[in-house]
Amino acid sequence: RVVIHFHTLVRWGDRGKLHPNSRARKVTSVNVRHAKNISGQFQQDGGGFSLGVVPVDGTLRSDWRRRFNRGLGGQLEWVWADPKSFPASENRQRAASSYQEVR
Repeated sequence: RVVIHFHTLVRWGDRGKLHPNSRARKVTSVNVRHAKNISGQFQQDGGGFSLGVVPVDGTLRSDWRRRFNRGLGGQLEWVWADPKSFPASENRQRAASSYQEVR
């Protein structure tokens, strides 16, 4: 099996305070990971391997933390349920189809 794993700018310590729909409204990245069903619960395989889906731009994938620390994390966010939403830091012409596939 594979699982879709997404990241947001919601602080890890605050995630429990929000309804899951609110936490998942704005997304910064999506990747796919291998998982196993162990006793009825899916657990991601060890090793941290994942296949990045979005952002498409490799620089954004590796540079997100620096952007976030400089107060630019909002440039990485997009609302997956809104077909017009797209992260400001991504090249729309090059990456639009990848974001559409995630939706």
